Amino acid sequence: MAARSSRQDLDFIRTTPKQARSEATVEAIFEASARILQRQGAAAFNTNAVAAALAGVSVGTLYQYFANKDTILIAMARKELGKTLADAVSRLQPKGDALSRLRGLGQNRGPDVCRINSLG
Repeated sequence: MAARSSRQDLDFIRTTPKQARSEATVEAIFEASARILQRQGAAAFNTNAVAAALAGVSVGTLYQYFANKDTILIAMARKELGKTLADAVSRLQPKGDALSRLRGLGQNRGPDVCRINSLG
């Protein structure tokens, strides 16, 4: 089960989900958006495509939460950035030497961050 969204994750959402069902709808919008972007690319990404990918969610419902496709992307990016930041803070807690903690930051991250692993 996904962690509960924080208000900071949802700055670009028109209606902040207050019930589990609404939070699940926002998560489903994020997941459908990610699938479209991964499988079909940015050219295919729009609010109609996202709504079509969601069973039981109309484009009108989607617009209750997001003004447009850009606000979906911004909210998704903020959510992922929050997860990455929380992970980084956790890994930098005193558990071994500083170099080991920096190397831990590079795990499961992009190539730029993984360059840390070549330190030492």
